[in-house]
Amino acid sequence: MKTSAYPRDYNFAKDGKRCAVNYAALRKARVPDFSSPEQMVEKFVLEGELENTNETVSVWLGADGKLVSEFQAELVKRVKTGKSDFEPGERIVITQSNEQRPSRTSGRPMWDYDVEFENAATDGSRIAAWAKHPWCRYCA
Repeated sequence: MKTSAYPRDYNFAKDGKRCAVNYAALRKARVPDFSSPEQMVEKFVLEGELENTNETVSVWLGADGKLVSEFQAELVKRVKTGKSDFEPGERIVITQSNEQRPSRTSGRPMWDYDVEFENAATDGSRIAAWAKHPWCRYCA
């Protein structure tokens, strides 16, 4: 039996378009690439308890794209306001769009997501330096 270092994956197709979790952790993982399994790629994974069942799940954010960009942008705003991370237990709601759209770079179909952070930073300005997080590829 294969075991994973991560809780079960949240599946938007089976579990629902709206994923509301209470934040536990955000980590970087090296996993096999779907198109080329012999190659490893970095992806980001959000771990949290589902709001309605308290089950701990993983939400894979990818290595780039809109979903991970939403998280990075929010962390940048928080650093500007003196915070450095998401709050333990903070409610984060990710809603998947109803239809896929073509990617601007590859043309492949992809999902859009809206993300709501319970403790969202109110300062809308962005700064050039990213927050220091072990999962962020911009941190050193």
